[in-house]
Amino acid sequence: MQHRKDPRLHQEHRRAGHQPQPDRPQPRGEVGGSPAPLTRLEWLLAAQERAASKVVLEDRLSPDLIAGVDQAFISEEGERGLAVSGTVVLDPSFRIRSRSSAGQESTVPYVPSLLSFREDPAALEAARRLDPTPAHLFVDGCGIKTGRGWQAAWASP
Repeated sequence: MQHRKDPRLHQEHRRAGHQPQPDRPQPRGEVGGSPAPLTRLEWLLAAQERAASKVVLEDRLSPDLIAGVDQAFISEEGERGLAVSGTVVLDPSFRIRSRSSAGQESTVPYVPSLLSFREDPAALEAARRLDPTPAHLFVDGCGIKTGRGWQAAWASP
């Protein structure tokens, strides 16, 4: 896997003060077609690769209702931190039809280019609370500009 050879990710992770946590259960998954234990970072990178393979670049939208979401991350030194998200649903005339918010404690540390795994659970929870349900949900993120082609710029809840 290409990301396993990229020492910058591991260096950035360590620079941010994160150490491997052997007492935590590690995700298992398939690497190269054979079952293998994965580190948490490898699992997140593999999930990011799967999401990048599903990116659609052409315009297919003709929704009646659209929603937008943005999030913030709040943490104190040594704490896990809280992801806080707000969503709003607009109709074609840009009238607000619904809004919601959610906050969730993060279980994923800060790792550059993997922020969506730390912040998106709160965004998804805020989106689930919307009524009416929008046809598409737009997320502020780096999207395909990241080196691995996916970072929180998804649409369609």
